Amino acid sequence: MNSEEFIKLCLDNDIKNVLLTINNVYSSNIEMHNDEVHKEQIMDVTTYTIKATYQDNTITLNTEYLDDSLITDIKEMALYTENKTLDEVIKAKQIRAKKEIKKEVVSDFKEALIATYQMAKEEPYCTFYLQQIEYHAVSKKIVNSEGLSLESNNSYYEYGCEITSKKDLEEAVTDTKIIVVKDKKDLNVLEFTKDVILTNKIHLNKKDIPSGKYKILFKESVVKDLISYFVSMLNGTSVNKGITLLKDSLDQKEFSDKLTIIENPQDENSPSTRLFDDEGTTTSKKELLSKGIIKSFIYDNKSAKEAKKKSTGNSYNGGIDVKNVYLEKGASSYEDLIKKMDNGIIINDVMVSGSATNINTGVYTGEISSGFLVENGKIVSGINNVIFVTDLKEIFNSIIDIGCEIVYTTPSIGAPCLLVDNITITGGVENED
Repeated sequence: MNSEEFIKLCLDNDIKNVLLTINNVYSSNIEMHNDEVHKEQIMDVTTYTIKATYQDNTITLNTEYLDDSLITDIKEMALYTENKTLDEVIKAKQIRAKKEIKKEVVSDFKEALIATYQMAKEEPYCTFYLQQIEYHAVSKKIVNSEGLSLESNNSYYEYGCEITSKKDLEEAVTDTKIIVVKDKKDLNVLEFTKDVILTNKIHLNKKDIPSGKYKILFKESVVKDLISYFVSMLNGTSVNKGITLLKDSLDQKEFSDKLTIIENPQDENSPSTRLFDDEGTTTSKKELLSKGIIKSFIYDNKSAKEAKKKSTGNSYNGGIDVKNVYLEKGASSYEDLIKKMDNGIIINDVMVSGSATNINTGVYTGEISSGFLVENGKIVSGINNVIFVTDLKEIFNSIIDIGCEIVYTTPSIGAPCLLVDNITITGGVENED
């Protein structure tokens, strides 16, 4: 049964305001442990979300099929549901994806994956090497009983590798990195893995550093987490409840004028393109932060109605979220940023617990699980795990410079490197001063 037939069947049975979302998720992936294929699979799944009203009660039902039996399910759910709140019914409009979805396979990467392992095992202390490559293709369609018909497609490649090394009786060190790209031609696994091998090699030779304030160069994956933390403070539900640090900051300058953060789901070159959100609201390019000034909160239909605003098209996966958010890049290369830092710490990876962040205060505390010590503009060693204590305002108001390359380590957020000043580090040795 297709979507049109199902909606007609609903209407014939006095089920109204029918909204049907059709999700097709396709993926092809290979996972390798050292030079052996650990897992190789293809997944192609279609699921449906039905939202409908029967006898003035609105229900939501998730299913893997469409057939006559769902009519009974909808009616029975409505009888035991007390939900008289009706969402605004989206009137007829059409949005069509410009490109057809492609269901590609990643088996042709096997030789390149084996070659990267051969390169990694030449390192004398490398004990384990894991890598995985995936191709994702997602198609979302939304239709309703008013003639609405929306379609948005997206696809991307994701490559990740993990290297563990151990020297004699010393503690093993592990470095993991992920990169997300839109086009296959941009996925050079050999070049990407060289960086992970180098990181792990330096990380293995680590030492204690004294407590104090340091210049910090945050790598892209850590900046991605900072952007995600910032975006969570713009969540319309949290703003309405008054539980976010930025609740009264709209059109106010809160951060360095070097910072501009944009959301642009409409960009077809993005790994997370979406032409509309899960409620059918058309997405748009918007500045969330412009030269340090808060420009927009983000809303779904419910939070927008509570705030007497319009939805910003940010309803995803049952909550408020973003697609293709990025921090605008600067002009300095990674090497330039290290030279400009002169003396300080590079943070490659951090461990941040849930209790170490709080959208009401902006606190951001974590353990540096992989980092480098920089002296006189050069990387000299890894560092033992240390704690940093700061908050988002301190980081975003202490910007020295921004990297020139935006890297996606997750499909939804792109980030350059970020060089900041005067961040407190609790090290493993006392400061000699």
